[in-house]
Amino acid sequence: IACSTIRYSIAIDNGAITGPNDFSWIHQNNNTFAANNKELLNPSYAFVILRNPFKRLLSFYCDKLCNTGNDANDNSYEVTQSIMGTSATTTFAEFIEFLWKNPSLKKANEHIQDQCDFLIYKNYHDYLALEKFKETSSIIFEKTGVILEDIRPFNSIHTTYGCKETVELNYDTPGELIGSAMAASQKPIAKNMYNIDLIRKVGTLYLNDILLYLKVINDSEEEMGYWLKFM
Repeated sequence: IACSTIRYSIAIDNGAITGPNDFSWIHQNNNTFAANNKELLNPSYAFVILRNPFKRLLSFYCDKLCNTGNDANDNSYEVTQSIMGTSATTTFAEFIEFLWKNPSLKKANEHIQDQCDFLIYKNYHDYLALEKFKETSSIIFEKTGVILEDIRPFNSIHTTYGCKETVELNYDTPGELIGSAMAASQKPIAKNMYNIDLIRKVGTLYLNDILLYLKVINDSEEEMGYWLKFM
């Protein structure tokens, strides 16, 4: 979670880039600051950022399945939509149904693969939540001296940064309409994008991630309570 933010922040801290004008560098140099096995064996500090699985899945849908790429050299949108078997009219409910019937599709894109799959260590010094970005940033700075930059304002992907919530969008809204709404600075309300059946299906598909979040994130029930009561 927050992989672009982390890679950008580390690149800035190490002098590889100087600011937003160099943002594309992180996508062209993914492995520059990747740890080797020797470095992974004995870290002085290890942290991981986790996210509410329900909101994570919705974020992926709103970005990759409701839009086209901003960069002519970025074909990830077309490729992802082809792999997922979606179209401009695919709703969030239909997308979840695709995953429900073909759960192996989760491994077709790292943005919807189980967060548990990416854990390197049995235990981390800190388990941090994306939902508490300011607190997460403060802890990382305190432990490492690295300033965690919020890259949403200039990221190349489609985010809901700066968008206002609207009740006009729900789980039956075609993807292209959600994409148009985002372009007009509007975003769906996460809870309105699910009904009880969809919550139960996503809860089953991502049960391990939900259990991990509940186990290691402080005050996790505050974030997950709404979703849990319907599971």
